[in-house]
Parts: sequence; structure tokens; C-alpha cells
Amino acid sequence: MRQTDTFIQWHEPSLTEECERRRLALTQYTERLKDAIHPTCIILFGSVARGTDKVWSDLDVVIVGGSLLDKLFERLRVVRRLKRGLPASIDAFPYTEAGFERMTENAHLTALESIRHGGPLHGEAYFQRLRVKFNRLVAKQGWRRTNLGWTVVPQTP
Repeated sequence: MRQTDTFIQWHEPSLTEECERRRLALTQYTERLKDAIHPTCIILFGSVARGTDKVWSDLDVVIVGGSLLDKLFERLRVVRRLKRGLPASIDAFPYTEAGFERMTENAHLTALESIRHGGPLHGEAYFQRLRVKFNRLVAKQGWRRTNLGWTVVPQTP
């Protein structure tokens, strides 16, 4: 009897297949969030929103407002539970409205990136208000995006 080598066949997914998997996961996650916590806004940001994603990229989602609790641990627990069983990896960042708006005013990287490069999956009107506020702050504060992050460019009088 001849012994043959056994091996596992590995299928490397294409970017098209992964995009479809991510789209499905994002749709399901958005619906779960809307049903469970009624968020004010859900924003997709990161490489997928910028169009620079690769096959193994994850989804980055900011969740603002709704019935999110004040304690960060509780917010994280809720959004993590809602991700169970989805066909793609999702990094969820849950914030209260007041907390996210403070982050924007204080030039927090996640807030700035999600408003500048992100897009609303839910809560278009709120997102547009954030973008107007962001644009005013960029102009007033002299914020500028560089390869290393955000910096302040001094205003000349």
C-alpha cells in the first residue's frame, strides 16, 4: 500500500470576495446596532472607506450616541456582542455624542480621521453637522493632515 501525502487545500480569497464578505458583515452589523442601541450615527472609516484596503483589511466603525452607556467597558461589551458570527473582522469604536464631539474639538486622531475620510452608514444629518464643525475647526485651528498624522500649522496674522 502506498502512502500519499495529505495536505489542506488553501483558497486565498480575492479582494472582490473579501469586499463582498465585508459588505455583508457591515450591513448586518449596522442593522444590529440600529435595532439594539439606536445610535445617532455610524461611520465607516479607515482603509476600506479610503479605498486603500487589502484582502485582509478589517472594517473600522465609529458608533456615536444612542443608548450607549457612559462607562466605556459597558459600551465595548455591547458592541462586541453584536459582532458575533459576522463574516468579517470589525473594529468598533463606541462613543457618546458628547464624548465624540469633545474628541473632535481636541483633535483626537480617531475623530478627525473618521470625519475627514469616513462616510455615514447611518445618521447622515448628524454626520454632515460633524463635518461642518470639523471644517470650521480645521480652518480656525490650522490643522493639517500629514503622513504622520495631524499637525497644527501656525496662522500668520
